[in-house]
Amino acid sequence: MVHDPKLDVYVGKQDSKIRRFAISVQFDVPKQNQASLRGFKGGNLAVSVDLAGVGEPQTIQAPASSKPISDLANQLRGLGGLGGAAGGLGGSTPGATSGGASGRTPSAAQFQRYAKCLGAAKPGDTAALTRCRALLK
Repeated sequence: MVHDPKLDVYVGKQDSKIRRFAISVQFDVPKQNQASLRGFKGGNLAVSVDLAGVGEPQTIQAPASSKPISDLANQLRGLGGLGGAAGGLGGSTPGATSGGASGRTPSAAQFQRYAKCLGAAKPGDTAALTRCRALLK
C-alpha cells in the first residue's frame, strides 16, 4: 500500500522553467507478498532531479547498460500494492496528480511530449498542467 505520495516541482521565478523536481513515497508490502520478498515489509522511496542548462543545447548518451523503464515498473508491480505508483505519483502540485492508474508505463515519445508541454505551460495554469498529464495516458 502506498502512503502519502508527494511531488514537489521547483520553478525559476524569472523564466518559469522547471529547475528541480522531487518525488517521495512511503509504501508497505502486503503481508501475503512479504515471504516471497524475503520478509521485505516496505520502505521509503525518494528521487530528486536537478536540471542544469535549461533551454541550452544538450548532448545526452544512453549508458551502455541501460534497461527500459518498463522493467522497473514491472518489478514494482510485483510488490503488490505498488502497481498504481509505478505509473505515476500524485502530489501537492496542482495538475500533478496520478496519471498512470492504468498501470501502463508511458513510452519515451509520450515522456518527450509531456516534457515539451510542461516547458510551455505556466506553473500556475492548472488546466495546462492537466492537459500535459493526459499525454502520459
